[in-house]
Parts: sequence; C-alpha cells; structure tokens
Amino acid sequence: MVTTAAKAGTNGVAPKPVRPPVTRQSPFVYANSRIPSPTGLAELVKEVEKDYQFLLGVRVINALAQTIRVAVTWQGGNDDVRAKRLADNLTETWYAMLPHALRCFAYGRSAFERTYRIEHGMALVDDLTYLPFEDSKLIIGDDGTFEGVEVQPEGEDKPLTLDPSESWWVALDPTIKMPHGQSRYTGAVLEVWKARRALDKHEEVWHNKFSYGHGVGKAPAEYPATPSAKGSKGEIGNDGNIRDPMMDLSDGIAALDSGGVLVLDSASYPNGGGGMFAYEPPTTRQDAGPLEARRQRLDDAALRSMGVTERSATQNADVGTNAMAATHLDVTFATVEEVFGQVAGAYQVVMEDARNWNWPVGQGPVFEFDWQSLSGSERGERIKSIVASLLSAPTVSPLFLHGVIDFEQLLTLAELPVGPNVAQGLADIREAAAVPPALPGLGGPAQFQLAVERPTIPPVAPTDLSIAEKAARADEPLLRELMAALGDGPESVDMVRL
Repeated sequence: MVTTAAKAGTNGVAPKPVRPPVTRQSPFVYANSRIPSPTGLAELVKEVEKDYQFLLGVRVINALAQTIRVAVTWQGGNDDVRAKRLADNLTETWYAMLPHALRCFAYGRSAFERTYRIEHGMALVDDLTYLPFEDSKLIIGDDGTFEGVEVQPEGEDKPLTLDPSESWWVALDPTIKMPHGQSRYTGAVLEVWKARRALDKHEEVWHNKFSYGHGVGKAPAEYPATPSAKGSKGEIGNDGNIRDPMMDLSDGIAALDSGGVLVLDSASYPNGGGGMFAYEPPTTRQDAGPLEARRQRLDDAALRSMGVTERSATQNADVGTNAMAATHLDVTFATVEEVFGQVAGAYQVVMEDARNWNWPVGQGPVFEFDWQSLSGSERGERIKSIVASLLSAPTVSPLFLHGVIDFEQLLTLAELPVGPNVAQGLADIREAAAVPPALPGLGGPAQFQLAVERPTIPPVAPTDLSIAEKAARADEPLLRELMAALGDGPESVDMVRL
C-alpha cells in the first residue's frame, strides 16, 4: 500500500472561502537553465499513436492504472461527517480526473482548471477540467514557484492566465531544468518509431514488387510494319507518338498484377519464328520471412520502449515459462505504478487546498491518499483460497462468530457473489452455536460495513476485548494467513478489527 498525506499548516490562520491558498508545486530554482518543451511534440504524439503497437502499449498502461483502487482517508479532527464528505469528494474527483492525467505519459504533463462548489456548508472540488496540451503552458517563477497556467482559448487573440488556486499541473519525470515534465515518447520510443516507419517502406516495396513474384515478358524492339507506320520510325499510336512494344507489355503486366487483364498482340515472326509477344507467369515467390521477423521484433521493441513487456500484453507461440510471464507482468506493473505514483503525488496539492478551504490551518483532520499495488495479483487468489477453505470447513471459525473479521467484506474482496442476507445468515449461525453476541465496535454481523464506510470504533471494555483475543488465538493460523494475504492494503484496516 502506498500512502501520501495532506497535512494542515501551522501558522494558525484560517483561509477565507474566496479562493484556495496559493501553493508551491515543486522546488525548481534554476530559472536561467530551464529547457523548454520540445517543439513538434503534439504532432509527434499524434503520429506515434497512429501506430497500432504504441497505441496498444498506451491502452495497457491506462487500463491497468485505472484498475488501481484508491481510498482517501483521514486521521484526527473532531468532525467525521465533514471529513468523510470531503474524502468522498476527493475520491470521486480522482477517478474522474485520472484518464486525463494519464495523458502526461505522452505529453510529459497534464494541465487542469480547478473549480469549486459550496455544498452542505463545505467547499468541495466541483471539477478538474483537462486543458488540451496545445492550448496550455506552464508559468513558473524564477524561484521555482508554480505561478499558474497560461491558456489560449480557441478564437481568442490573447491567452488567459489561471493562477495557482485555479489550476493544477501534473508533471511526469520533472527535473530542475525541465519542470514542465518529460514525454515518454522521446528517447527509446522515438527511435523505435523511426525504425518501424522505415520497415513500413520496405514492406510496401516488397508487396508491390515481390509479393507476387516475377514473371517473364517477351516483346520485339518495335512493332512490325503496318499500314499506319510512317517511314522507318515504327508504328504510331493514336496520340501521335511512336509505340514501344516493350513499354506496352510492361504496362500490361502492371495491370495484371493489380487485378487487371493482360492482352498480348498476336503478331508472329515470319518463317515460323513464333509469336513476337509472350508472358510467362512467376513460378516462385520471394520469401517475406525476414520482413515478418523484423516486424515481430519491432512490435516487441515498441512495447518495451514504453516499459510494457510484450508477454504482459500479447502472446505468441513462444510464451515461455510461468515464471518468465510473471516477471514480464511485474515489469509492466512497475511502469504503471511509477506513472500512477507521480500523479498521486501531484494530487496532494488538490487535497491540501481542499482541506484548507474547510478547516483553519493547523486544525482539523489529516487526509491520506492510499492505493493498492498492482503486484498484489496473487493476493486475490490467496484470499479466494482462504474463503473456499472457510466455506468447506465443518465448523465456523471463531474469528467470524466473534466479529474479529468482517466476513461480508472478505467475500467482496474475493469477488464472490454476496446475497442480501449475509448478516442475518451469520446471526442465525451464532444463535445456533449459542455463542455470545457480537462485540461492540468490532464489526460483528449486525454491524457489517464495507471499507468505504470507515465507522468510528468506540472504546471496548476489557472483558469484551478478551473475548476477541481468545477468538483470535483460537484460530491464530487462519488469522495469520489472512493478514498475510491482505498485506497492508486499505481494506485490511477495516476488515480485521482487533
């Protein structure tokens, strides 16, 4: 699990609901050595994404990033209702914004306009509106302070300036000299893209000239004398030019290759010399194997240049071992999480400003942004295995009977169908087993809650807590196995209540 926090300030001054406070995006200080965004980047992105293999890589990255589960949580403060409302708003805003923010992979950055609304007496993020790359430009001060975004509206002569409270900038791989971010389409991607365009030309030549093989055509140097011939120049065509039998045959063969019909003159040499025109169709074809092998290698290289390994996105006859496939997945997951993590880090600006809109600086809750690593794919299978063993066991584990583990949420994590009466079913089992009622605040069957609810757990009497501890000790191996499978994801905190 990865966690970042948006903390309250310390100067004790509460911002007024006029605009969020101006915040510093990144500590860039080398004003005179900054490198501008490369010219022609927008056109390069369009050309790269016309290539099916690069487009596949982008979609794999975007699809995986959008499957990562996130949770905005909070600690401290004395107003859980308002904190939960803002946390839900920030979570909803994240999911709506993420597809646009991921365009930073291509352009090196994504720019947004921030708007707010007042609802239930709170300032909530109304929208993060994506600003097209071609229409937006980063404004940064000499001291490295983020000073907003310059936007060129369509049809307007002069650009507009959105100050830091009205804008948000996501920079991918920023450096001191390149604070605006760096496109992942430069470097290796660009070099592979150039090689693929050269291969396109070779394939076109092969298809046009060699895919059907070479036939042999025979024609005389000039047409035999006819009544239309003039002097010794040979036969004259309708256009007044001298007809060349060899060129005429060549044009006929070209028409044949493109699906037309070849018509040969029936003229013959005198004294039984045979026909003057002849065409022998090809009997062999040129091998396209080298070109096909080159295409396969460049297909793999295109994905690799983006940080997406080929066996995590495609499959051919040479799939290799399961261990190798898992390694390929891990590399792709690392690429996705690297980009995702940078977007999540930049999102702290939005979280901090939203927090400071609603609480005096230095007071109120601390908001954290949690997300589950993609490398936990094995985790789901382990959870399913645990649930299967529980469902097939002859008796119900004390961990569930005494409310230590939220069984309904465990079924949800295992992606198993959950009926409407799970809580009632476990209550019936408890009654049949004649066990004590569920512990207060420990998530028993009558209090089943999903992780997003995050109920406040009241203090537990020592006698009640001892019951939970005994339940945990009674089935300690299962509890250890389940905690190992859950890892430190945002779900584990709410499902296991001890």
